[in-house]
Amino acid sequence: MYAFMFFALPAVIIWYSFSQKDFTFRNFIPAILIGFFSALIACLVKEFFILSDSILTTNTFETFIKLFVKETLLPSAVLIAVFLLFSKDSSEYKGAAILPLLASFYAVFIPYSGFTSAEKATAFMIFTKPLLFTALCIWLELFISKALSLFAEKKISAFIIFTVLSIAASLVPAAIQTLWYYDTLFPLHIILTSLYFIGSLVMYGYKTIHKASPSMNGNC
Repeated sequence: MYAFMFFALPAVIIWYSFSQKDFTFRNFIPAILIGFFSALIACLVKEFFILSDSILTTNTFETFIKLFVKETLLPSAVLIAVFLLFSKDSSEYKGAAILPLLASFYAVFIPYSGFTSAEKATAFMIFTKPLLFTALCIWLELFISKALSLFAEKKISAFIIFTVLSIAASLVPAAIQTLWYYDTLFPLHIILTSLYFIGSLVMYGYKTIHKASPSMNGNC
């Protein structure tokens, strides 16, 4: 029953790493290991040093903020910032490594958070949440890789736009999980999750086709 929770994100890492034309799976091993061991440390700290992990309150906005900060903002922002700061690789590689970096973290963190929650046997925790964070990893790879290339080209205005888009994409998983917690306008969270996930695949497919097309690349 829990197989999807455990294998969705690792499967995405494998698919993504082997589908890259400019890099091999071996190139992404450092990013994968950083994400994996960061998740182990985060889960150990959460398990042994944080006494209470209750986030559900009567205040919808407070619940949203707690979910966003604990599950999305802190992990993704810290991981990405540290990786970009210390990596000596090209901006193209840094952008491409965002997905395996984050997906390897959430491949550990999402099952842990699911099993330690009171709702571990729900369809949301088993299926919907892994899909949300898979889509999040894809969206962030799309926006941050573009932002990095724009920054390298000193197109600051466009860089800011894609940075804002990255933040906006990061808000979605917490917002959808909050809707689910409070059973707001069911089945709205299912519809939004589907749109968020399918949209990420469509945009990634568009990026792949755009990059592979010589004529389109020549017009960029």
